[in-house]
Amino acid sequence: MRRLLLGATVLLVAGVTVACGAPTDASKSDFCDAVEKVSKNASDYDKARDAALDLGDVGTPEGISDDAREGFEISIDAFDEAEKEKDLEKAQDDLSSDDKKKVEAFSSYIDKTCEQGGE
Repeated sequence: MRRLLLGATVLLVAGVTVACGAPTDASKSDFCDAVEKVSKNASDYDKARDAALDLGDVGTPEGISDDAREGFEISIDAFDEAEKEKDLEKAQDDLSSDDKKKVEAFSSYIDKTCEQGGE
């Protein structure tokens, strides 16, 4: 599946924990639809950011690993804080190797979960 903006561009920095309160019981279908919306808007940063923040409102399905969930939170928080795509690129450089692994775990979770067609 496409690594989308939420894969390459989202190797970002965690700031405030906006996504921490995101639901943890989203349906796989709703989750994958929200991920697809981010992907479809990857060429327009403002639309992609809005879609990523919507993904934060949708949350993640039950059963996501702790590392992948933390990667989700890091990703959504980064979009929340970054007003421009350039901010995301800079934030990527500031991530610790541990946080990069968590974002990669989230990206892998997206690939595995959404490539199978959701629910």
